[in-house]
Amino acid sequence: MALGKLSAGLAHELNNPASAMVRSAEELYRKIHQTPERFKSIITMDITPEQTDKINHIIYHKIEENKTSKAQKLNLLEHEEKLDELLDWLEDHDIPNGDDIAEVLTDFDFSTDDMENIASTISDEALEPITWWLESTLSLERLVKEIQESADRIAKLVGSVKNYSHMDRSNTKEPTDVRQGIYDTLTILKHKIKKKQIQLVKNFPEVLPKISAYGGELNQVWTNTIDNAIDAMEQFGVLQIDAYQERDYLCVDIIDNGTGITPENLTRIFDPFFTTKPMGEGTGMGLEIVKRIVDRHEGEISVESRPGKTTFSFCFPALAEIV
Repeated sequence: MALGKLSAGLAHELNNPASAMVRSAEELYRKIHQTPERFKSIITMDITPEQTDKINHIIYHKIEENKTSKAQKLNLLEHEEKLDELLDWLEDHDIPNGDDIAEVLTDFDFSTDDMENIASTISDEALEPITWWLESTLSLERLVKEIQESADRIAKLVGSVKNYSHMDRSNTKEPTDVRQGIYDTLTILKHKIKKKQIQLVKNFPEVLPKISAYGGELNQVWTNTIDNAIDAMEQFGVLQIDAYQERDYLCVDIIDNGTGITPENLTRIFDPFFTTKPMGEGTGMGLEIVKRIVDRHEGEISVESRPGKTTFSFCFPALAEIV
């Protein structure tokens, strides 16, 4: 069951960055194969080293601003206004296929003043090849950045899965920060949270004691409980997770605003093979496993439920170590 949830979550979360990498790589391939023709037009220009330095300064200053997020972030209306201004400028200067150029110039926060600065530096004959070289340079920069961001996202997902499954760790109890396990579990279940557009509220204090735990087992507690909470909620539900210290215990509350559990079912939810889900959607083993793992960790579990609010509370003996 845990492996099924892990696989489904990982597949969903990897799909977006992997698809983005494929799209960007295909576009990068196309852009690179346009380079020889544009390179020819560049090297046949009559342009001085001083003019080249000035244009390079303008272009790479914009690239650096974009890398460090210093460029102005435009809303949709501002973006369209700037795009239209650049399209008009390109058309006034007889630059063909201005749509492609204007789009990437807007993304890098170029203005018509920047383009006038470039135009005033070189001859009229050199403006078109320089403009296309500018588009090519910025496009390649953007595509490489998109591939890098997608690769970083995949690396973080793999790291979360490794933490979640506690690979490369001995099968003994270790001092454990429950917040990290919850974060990793939410990463695995993110596709289900996004699908229902659930609002996630996390109340985690900066200072919290660790507990002695089998990390991989503990993550099954969070997975099964949070997964059940998501299933119990309608679209746009609210899932709240609180972590706090209560005397000598570290406690976690998982609260959802779903349909609730009836009083007659509340006494049976930890029984093996008991489930309130439709046939084929539940095995009745999830909460039984949760109870067994909590007992193995000398913890306590309690449940309160009414329509609109169900709270699963977990408390484990806290260690002296603070994180």
